[in-house]
Amino acid sequence: MKTIKEIDSEVNSERELLKTLDGREFKATKAKLNFLKNCKLYLETNPRPEFIKESLDFTKRKIEILEERFFEWQECRNINQYKNPRQTYFTEVGIPHLKAQLKILEYLLD
Repeated sequence: MKTIKEIDSEVNSERELLKTLDGREFKATKAKLNFLKNCKLYLETNPRPEFIKESLDFTKRKIEILEERFFEWQECRNINQYKNPRQTYFTEVGIPHLKAQLKILEYLLD
């Protein structure tokens, strides 16, 4: 499991790298810094490794259940009004947020 010190050292190295980059690499590094900030915020609550594993399993299962419910949602709607009905549904139920949380939890357990 990652520690706050490991995250801090990664943040410092990314910040140093950020000074030399521009364009697409700059944006990618900024995104990674934001990701690391979220990881650090999670670690500041001092979670047990077992809790992180349970949260990971719970989040995976929740995403699976929500993805399976798309067809029920689709039956109740006039899907022709949506440009991309699946994407609209995912946004409504918060799947992008859950996937971001899943990435953080998987990263912390590595």
